[in-house]
Amino acid sequence: REHGPAVMAALDVHQVAFDRAAADNDYPAYQAIFNALRALAPNSLSLVERAARMIALNKTAHNGLYRKNKGLGEFNAPCGRHDRPDGTFRAPRLYNGENMRRVAAALVGVQLEVRDIVAAIDAALPGEVIFCDPPYDPIVKGGFVSYDGAGFSDEDQARTAQALHRAAKRGCYVVAMNHDTPMISELYRGFTMHIVYALRSMSAKGDGRGLKPELLMVLDGRRAA
Repeated sequence: REHGPAVMAALDVHQVAFDRAAADNDYPAYQAIFNALRALAPNSLSLVERAARMIALNKTAHNGLYRKNKGLGEFNAPCGRHDRPDGTFRAPRLYNGENMRRVAAALVGVQLEVRDIVAAIDAALPGEVIFCDPPYDPIVKGGFVSYDGAGFSDEDQARTAQALHRAAKRGCYVVAMNHDTPMISELYRGFTMHIVYALRSMSAKGDGRGLKPELLMVLDGRRAA
C-alpha cells in the first residue's frame, strides 16, 4: 500500500535470479535460490525486503502453498517447479505491476491486523460484514491443516463457529466457508448453507485436483436484530 514501487523493485532483483536459473534449465540452482531466500530471517529484513521475500516465496513455492513448521514457526513450503512440455521449466512472474497498483489503491484506509480468529470476530460491530475463511475441517480425518505450526483443531473449529454465532446475535452479517462435513454442519446449525465449487490444486495426485464442493454459510444477524 505505502511502498509499492520499492517492493516491485526488490521483486525485480529476485526475478532476475530465478529467470537466469530457468534460462539455463538449471533446477538445482533455481532451488538453491529459493532455499536461500526462504532461509532469511524476516526480522533481519526491512519491511520492503520482507514483503518482497514473502511474495517471491509464495509465487515460487509448491502450488503457492503457505505452511509453517511446528518448531520455530518458520515458513517451510518446498520449492515448486513449472514444467514446459519440452522438459524445460520456467520461472513464474513474481508480480503484475498493474495489479500491484490496484491492490495498493484498494488497501487505502484498510486496517490489517494479525490476531486470534476469535478475537477478530468478537471485535466486529453490529451491521458489519464478517467473511470467515479458516482452515477447513479435513474431509479425511488427519488431513492437512498445518498452515500454522500449531495447526487448526476441532476445538478451534468450534471456537470459530461459536464466535460467528455470537456475532450474528449482535447484528453482524456473517459469511463463512468450510468443507461439507458432519461436524461443520452441526457447528453452523441455523446458518443458510449453499454448496459451491472451488478449484483445488494441492492434491499430490492429479485426479484429486479440480473443482471440489465446499459449504458457503450465511447468517444475517441484522434481520434478527
